[in-house]
Amino acid sequence: MHHVDLLLDAEADAAVRARWQTLTDAGLPSQGRHPSPSNRPHVTMSVTRDWPDDFLVDAARTRLGALPLRARLGPLLVMGSNDRFVLAWAVVVGEDVLEMHRHLLGLLGSSATPHTAPGHWVPHVTLARLMDPEQVASALRVLAADEREVSLVAARHWDSEAKSDDLLAGPMVSRTRELAGP
Repeated sequence: MHHVDLLLDAEADAAVRARWQTLTDAGLPSQGRHPSPSNRPHVTMSVTRDWPDDFLVDAARTRLGALPLRARLGPLLVMGSNDRFVLAWAVVVGEDVLEMHRHLLGLLGSSATPHTAPGHWVPHVTLARLMDPEQVASALRVLAADEREVSLVAARHWDSEAKSDDLLAGPMVSRTRELAGP
């Protein structure tokens, strides 16, 4: 699968990582338990099966070049069902980010997953996945729900099969490769 993710400014990144650590210290599931160098706080804008040709990627880079954009880390939210939940920090975005999202999805076409489609997309930063109801309740007791202004400073393309993390827009746009784990 191919993801386009927005990356947070350094202060917001540190705030998310602190919450990951709080969850880990409490013995709860946490995104901080994933040791991969590409594991960083992000807002997923799109998930697709296919990745477009260079022309469309260049068009996406042009639109993503509007970064940085302002947003707000809002309340904690719980998503999921069947006793498997995701705990996340809601990201409240403005019309500028929504327009960027609509444009990106227009370029990526019908291969985008339905939950990232305009009108269905819930911008968020994942704190923990695969939580049961008791873990969610414990996590909500230990996490501070402070809201804060943030900057969305960069965009990356994450290819989950190739394990590649390609910076599309933002400071120091470059390509890095991560070796697949054992």
